[in-house]
Amino acid sequence: MSREPGTRMQVVGVTGTNGKTSITYLVQAALEACGVPTGLLGTLEASFGGRSVVMKHTTPEAPDLFGWLGEMADAGMKAAAIEVSSHGIALRRCEGLDLAVGIFTNLSPEHLDYHGSMENYGAEKLRMFTQMLPESRRMAGAVVNADDPWGQRIAAQVPYRCLRYALDAGVEADVRGVDVQTGLEGSRFVAVGPWGQLPVATHLVGRHNVSNILSVLSAAWLLGLDVERAAAGVAGLRGIAGRLERVENRLGIGVWVDYCHTPDSMEKVLVALRESVPGRLIIVFGAGGDRDRKKRPLMGAMAERFCQLAVCTSDNPRTEKPLAILDEVLSGMSEGYRFTSVAAIADRRLAIEAAIGVARPGDGVLIGGKGAETYQIVGTEVHHFDDREVAREVLERHFEVAR
Repeated sequence: MSREPGTRMQVVGVTGTNGKTSITYLVQAALEACGVPTGLLGTLEASFGGRSVVMKHTTPEAPDLFGWLGEMADAGMKAAAIEVSSHGIALRRCEGLDLAVGIFTNLSPEHLDYHGSMENYGAEKLRMFTQMLPESRRMAGAVVNADDPWGQRIAAQVPYRCLRYALDAGVEADVRGVDVQTGLEGSRFVAVGPWGQLPVATHLVGRHNVSNILSVLSAAWLLGLDVERAAAGVAGLRGIAGRLERVENRLGIGVWVDYCHTPDSMEKVLVALRESVPGRLIIVFGAGGDRDRKKRPLMGAMAERFCQLAVCTSDNPRTEKPLAILDEVLSGMSEGYRFTSVAAIADRRLAIEAAIGVARPGDGVLIGGKGAETYQIVGTEVHHFDDREVAREVLERHFEVAR
């Protein structure tokens, strides 16, 4: 069906709890800038040659995965960047696919309702490096985040070339980001690696994106590409849908939509905003129903740690009662914070309206959890809902009232 796409293209597989989507877009931008036509397959879409199709799964079922990769190869793509989820590995959706480069981002509690433990979860990620990266002429090597303990474990076990990247000066690494400067308009840093020292600029916000870019430059180097041209491709990427995506407005309020739906991803995004937002930081967030319940109070605690105000609301409640989910999120917050700084509003539209309604010029509002999703699952029904659309409507209405 697909005539072994892994032998017809250089496939870069990205795995880890957070960062997969951003890295696949960065890989596509970097490789295209090096003159390598590159397809993309992941959470948001299958994208190649000007074509884009919305996807249902981060890693599609095997027939769809190999079918899409085959279409990319037939369309003249020479490389593909794909997200490889732990479910995709565990359910053998990627069985038989050879990767040229495997990238590991990080591991934090997620999907434990499925995997049972962090050890099992990490073991599935490790399988990508032991089973999908063949010791053959097509395999360029592995790229792992040495700032993450699981990255160090993976690096110690792979029997082939492996580049470790890091921001922490205290860990052993082959690639580093130094002189990092971040702000609301993007970041600048110097990427130090086997290519020497390379100044890098990006429109993407936050140190976590600096880390993501280090992985991409490492992959480009392993593939034998010009890292300076790859960095130019990264610099040209203006943003990624639903990943700290800014909602422009005329009220002087910073409003962002992000997919952060784990304690770790919340922390990374909130750190990035807290460092740069001059006023108060306000968050709208919830936790998905019928999913890992252990992370809910941890997400509540993360909101209290970084935000002056929090509006807890529904994410995709699915078959759970929305208010019961909110109670579990709120249980991670101190009584004083809940009493003075938190509103619990199950209706997500009303929650977004409330957060924007109390924001003042200079404040920042993060609408977290759903990112670029255009739906909300309530019970077994799927309704149209887009955080970005709702935010724009509310902001425009407030602007008209203020005129």
